[in-house]
Amino acid sequence: MIIDNIDPKTVRSSVGLMLREERLARGLGFEQTADSARIPARYLHRLERGKGYYFVFFKRLLALYGKQVNIEFLIAIILNYSKLNLAAQR
Repeated sequence: MIIDNIDPKTVRSSVGLMLREERLARGLGFEQTADSARIPARYLHRLERGKGYYFVFFKRLLALYGKQVNIEFLIAIILNYSKLNLAAQR
């Protein structure tokens, strides 16, 4: 199964990239996003950089961005952003 071969760091990094891109695509500033999602700015910073995983805050951001958590969504994020990470490292 694909999930068996996924490194947790890759997941955090991929989710962080997706969250940052969603924020920027909506034209939201960092502080504005943190306030709107009721997340301390330091946690938003860590989430976007793949340095932490705070599920409650993650869910709040997804709600703000109009997205829902399901396994297909998470797998798509991981696969898409893992490829981007590999390309950026070359």
